[in-house]
Amino acid sequence: MVITGCYAASALSAIIIPRIKRAVPTINYSIVASVKSFALQTRSLLGSPNARLAVIGTALFWGAGAALRFLVIAWVPVVLIVTNNRLPGFLTGTVAAGIVVGAALAARSIRLKHVRRALPAGILIGVGVCLLPLAKTMPLAFAVMAFVGICSGFFVVPLDALLQREGDGGVGAGSAIAIQNLFENLSMLALVSGYTAAVFLKAPVNDIAIGVGVFITLSMTTLTLAGRQSVKSTR
Repeated sequence: MVITGCYAASALSAIIIPRIKRAVPTINYSIVASVKSFALQTRSLLGSPNARLAVIGTALFWGAGAALRFLVIAWVPVVLIVTNNRLPGFLTGTVAAGIVVGAALAARSIRLKHVRRALPAGILIGVGVCLLPLAKTMPLAFAVMAFVGICSGFFVVPLDALLQREGDGGVGAGSAIAIQNLFENLSMLALVSGYTAAVFLKAPVNDIAIGVGVFITLSMTTLTLAGRQSVKSTR
């Protein structure tokens, strides 16, 4: 009820937004034209090394996050021997709290011209997931989740800012976010499908955790190495 009330308040707040004249009086609702336009905007946005870095980085982040949520639900009863549904929620909440802390740290210490400094935090996300099989007590589990959350916030916030800057100077911030959402959802679908396949093959949950962590670590390492060449200084 509280969440529903927040959404309702958010919707009602649109009433106080000043109305402005439409930039485009007539809108073409042709599906074919819309798809072609979106494809051209995607190609244009991904032509920028900075935007491509941000899109790939945030897509990997959200894909890994989706797989991690499912992994935690299966991991808790096996390793921590806890069968209630509250502990996975608390662990996920710890990650969310860590993201807030990491985002605050990034806001204070990372500028757009130094975005590449945030990329190693993505590698640490994978390292944290690899540590899950070793966290056999609740304090250790919460510590690992907090670590993953802090690294996540420190990693993703600068990339989001970079993408909005690149989009605002090219296809538009709104279109850039739409393209980002497309790749993020594709990434989530791919990684959750991979997790589902591993479960179907009856892989041990700790092995799945290590596999997810290794994948995140390797992909983020590749992204970090590529980012050293692609991120340009902001004047």
